[in-house]
Amino acid sequence: MPKSNPGTPIAQPAAWSILARRELTALEAACAAAAITGFALCIGLQYGRGNQWQYLLHGLHAADPAFLAKDWFTTRTRAHHGAFNLLVAWSASTGRPHVVLGLVNAGMSITLAMTLVMLARRFSPQPLVSFAAMLVLVAFCRVDGVGGSHLLLPYFVPSVFAGVMTVVALACWIVDRPRAAGIVAAIGCAMHANYLLLVGPFWVLVWLLTRAARRPGPSRLASLHELSWLLAPWLLAWLPHVPYFLALASDSSASAPARRVFFDIYAPMHYRPDTWPARPWLDLALILSGGAWSAVARRATYGVRERALVLALLVILTGGALFTMALPIDAVAAAYPWRLMPLLELAAFVAIGVAIIPEGEPVGRWVLRSAACVLAVLACRMDDRAAVLLAMTAIAAAIGAWWPARRAAPAAGIAVLLVLGADLGRRGLWRRDAFGAAEPPAAASLFAWCREHTPRDAVFIIPPDLASFRLQARRAIVIDWKCMPLLPSDQLDWMRRHERQAARVILRESDAAAGYATLDAARAISLADEFDAEFAVIDLRRHAGDLTGMARIFQNDRYAVHAIRGGVSEAAIAAR
Repeated sequence: MPKSNPGTPIAQPAAWSILARRELTALEAACAAAAITGFALCIGLQYGRGNQWQYLLHGLHAADPAFLAKDWFTTRTRAHHGAFNLLVAWSASTGRPHVVLGLVNAGMSITLAMTLVMLARRFSPQPLVSFAAMLVLVAFCRVDGVGGSHLLLPYFVPSVFAGVMTVVALACWIVDRPRAAGIVAAIGCAMHANYLLLVGPFWVLVWLLTRAARRPGPSRLASLHELSWLLAPWLLAWLPHVPYFLALASDSSASAPARRVFFDIYAPMHYRPDTWPARPWLDLALILSGGAWSAVARRATYGVRERALVLALLVILTGGALFTMALPIDAVAAAYPWRLMPLLELAAFVAIGVAIIPEGEPVGRWVLRSAACVLAVLACRMDDRAAVLLAMTAIAAAIGAWWPARRAAPAAGIAVLLVLGADLGRRGLWRRDAFGAAEPPAAASLFAWCREHTPRDAVFIIPPDLASFRLQARRAIVIDWKCMPLLPSDQLDWMRRHERQAARVILRESDAAAGYATLDAARAISLADEFDAEFAVIDLRRHAGDLTGMARIFQNDRYAVHAIRGGVSEAAIAAR
């Protein structure tokens, strides 16, 4: 049992606590395992999706130098995440990167679920029930903040690893293990530079708030020793990122014009809160309100360490809101303080899971209350999940109605975990995108043709929103919208390529796509001369440019491929 904060009443786990292995029944173990496995499957084991279209490229090229050998982004710009590239390169060397990275993502989901187990055991007298409630909330509501922040994704990227490691580190801090907290957080920071920028100031705030609240507290020496264990590993985590920061410093002359490209044109959805839609804010307000009410209702459960964590998050997020919304400062926007918002959401889910446990009430009333909380959170995203929750409620209430009173709460927890595990497993196993959604048929046939009928070192001009082309077709391109370089001078080159390809000023992605739709033969030849391109892909649904003189060598119901130098036949290309 972890040490409690002095003077803080911490509930003792019941005999059937799911962490007390020697007292764990086979049924309880099976239920917890089913729920955690189902949770991991539901989150996803995808490969070649979303941000992986950008983050996998450098690592795959490192494993196979012939992969995208003539691609500007892959070979001439700095990789985003050095440690992640090593993992990607190793996974590629196994011949099954999709399996390796899918399993790693499942491991992240399982790690987060097991951390919820530990928190439920610490804060709740009935941890099985609380864990079930927390897992329901995380699984069905997800832990997505605003501005594109997240903890878990259906596919593995560095932010997932760093986020989950940060959650584990916070749990270590709660149970008075500052050494473990500092080391685990630093491991996450070594993978992702954004967490690196935020975690150090966050630890200092947590330490100051904890020290201020302790009366009497430990000696100054002991307190400084605790701080050193938080910050020393964090300082070491800077080492993998030193080359990037040195390159950034040497490229500072391009910083001012590049900021406009990066913040205002490429990624306002991350860095300009005034452009964000209202709905995520409403979702967030509902979740945090429920968490605040639950925390106040069980305030005696939480000690100095827990309160310091939440207050530190609030301070950073409030400061971030002030200096990205009311008084915008690009340096603060670049630090992306919104990255920590999902941690506050997760804290709200934990508080709700602890607070909905009844004290001397019939289990059926608890089931109705917990279902109402979940349905309230889901009110603005309602879909077929409501039916699953109602089924869960009915089964749990039915079991609770006849189960002996002294085992009523465990019965409810077992029922919830059984239904949750079964449903999430079903969604994970049968959902088409659980292991990576198939590309739309038209795109899939385009990619297959490019792989099979064009030289491996061919360079393509493509519509800027065809983001999966590099990874799926395995061919180099001149430019797309998704892959943005890190260094300012490269960001300006990214914009220059888009403006050359679109033949217009670019203010948003739609401008780049609209300009590409007017691509004609003269512009295609000019791009071929400048960027060594050989083929042009067009979207037949929207292309209006005149490509007369450029042989069409592939076509399906949506896409066509033209050889930029006229008269090149498919047979001639295949023979090269």
